[in-house]
Amino acid sequence: MNSRRNLLLYIVVFVFVVGSFVSIPIILKNVNADTESSSQNRALIFSSDFAKENTFDNVLWNKISDGNGNQPDVLNGYLNLATQKSGASVYNQISQKIDFKQGKIYEASINYKVTDNGSNFKAEAGFILGPAGEIITVRSLALQNKDVNFKNYFSPVIDYPSAQFFIKVSADKGTLQIKNISIYEMEALPSGTNLSDNEATKSPSAVSTTSVVASETPAITSTPIISETPSAIPTSVPSLTATSSPTPISSATPEAISSKTAQDETDITFKPGWNIVGFSSALSTADFTNKNLYAYQMLNNKWISQKAKSKESFILNESAGVYIYNPTSSEIEITAQSQTKASDNAAGKKWNIFYNDSDSAKNISELNYQIAKNGKMSSAKSYNLATLVNDKNASNEVYILKQTEHGVALNKIDLNKTPEIPAKSSFWLYIFDLPK
Repeated sequence: MNSRRNLLLYIVVFVFVVGSFVSIPIILKNVNADTESSSQNRALIFSSDFAKENTFDNVLWNKISDGNGNQPDVLNGYLNLATQKSGASVYNQISQKIDFKQGKIYEASINYKVTDNGSNFKAEAGFILGPAGEIITVRSLALQNKDVNFKNYFSPVIDYPSAQFFIKVSADKGTLQIKNISIYEMEALPSGTNLSDNEATKSPSAVSTTSVVASETPAITSTPIISETPSAIPTSVPSLTATSSPTPISSATPEAISSKTAQDETDITFKPGWNIVGFSSALSTADFTNKNLYAYQMLNNKWISQKAKSKESFILNESAGVYIYNPTSSEIEITAQSQTKASDNAAGKKWNIFYNDSDSAKNISELNYQIAKNGKMSSAKSYNLATLVNDKNASNEVYILKQTEHGVALNKIDLNKTPEIPAKSSFWLYIFDLPK
């Protein structure tokens, strides 16, 4: 009798243990499914990580000066947005367009701190609509002098296909230092959170202090005023509006497409949109335009360019950066062949985009470029970059171009403070004059 009871007990225990091992994976699978479902309902639609990229990405932002020629700088992993004096001073930055949909939930997450601020200093963030700068929603940021994370949720009652995120400082001197900004779209509010007051019903209201919105396709000013510091600020990309049907300038000599002079081949992949590249050998634009790509170089204050599928071509200056525009939605791979013939185009006065083809950062004393007042290689002489800057023949401020996952970004550096150019980098440089 006891042996039967023991046998029955063993059977019950065995069934329970086996059932537990079977049920645990089922429970875990359900938990994982819930987690995956939750993550699928949360989409990152805007991200600007200054701490990671250490640059102010012009693909994501419309870079705006403070009215005194000052541009926002990214230093030590923070975007610094500063007002220089007390009073009615206002300074803001506005992102490129973001598509907001009716009924969706949006989370804005900002990691920041405030330093050197006066008692009346204000820091704000929110969303505006259209060229008039109508506010969709705005929130004040707490004046904390250590890193804090600010989160705000809102749900638009109508579609906003052209909304723009903005950050603003005003009313007193101080600096808003932003480490990163992320905006998420989701189907429902996270547990334990609430919509900000009236965000679901607020109507846009006009506000003059956020009415400055840069054009969607900014173009470089072709005639900057010559001064100790150039008054014109270059953009991160050429203007497609102005150069959608480019033709070579007179100094770019068209030539027949030929591969008989090829010595080496370079394989390159271009993402959709703008790409910034440089090469250590002379290449023909034909290798790019034959693959439906646009090619641009800025030399002697002029865009030297060739449109996609053009029957003409010119040799790219190997010491200059090259913008390549891919008008498709897919990556394009090409094989470019080195040419024995040199480019006809040289750098000249005013704006130029040079290239450091070294695998390491180079002090400007190590960089020499062919430059001519008329922009022609036949008249060019070699000039040392450090000598030009030290003798006030070139600006000490250069704008480094950087390829990011969003496109091409631009960041200013002062050669008097940081006298080197990063490895494999293209950069804008303004030349006032050449030594006699």
